[in-house]
Amino acid sequence: LVQYLLLPDTRYLYLFGWDDHYYRLIGPLLDPNLSGILFVLTSWLIVAWRKLLPKAIVVSLLMMTILAIVLSYSRATYLSAIISLA
Repeated sequence: LVQYLLLPDTRYLYLFGWDDHYYRLIGPLLDPNLSGILFVLTSWLIVAWRKLLPKAIVVSLLMMTILAIVLSYSRATYLSAIISLA
């Protein structure tokens, strides 16, 4: 989430062979699709560990993860998040 706020324009990385992304959460992997899938897997872990952590921490972690999923603007991530709810 910090990357989205501090470095929203990563088009300059195109010169180094990376894809250019403009206002997409890309994470350390420099790929919003792969990062988004990892965010979905992280949300699964948070839900699985909900009984081990205080409720406030679980809610805040889930909210941050959902926000990261939304800010990735990745259709594959959206689809995997919807399928994982089933």
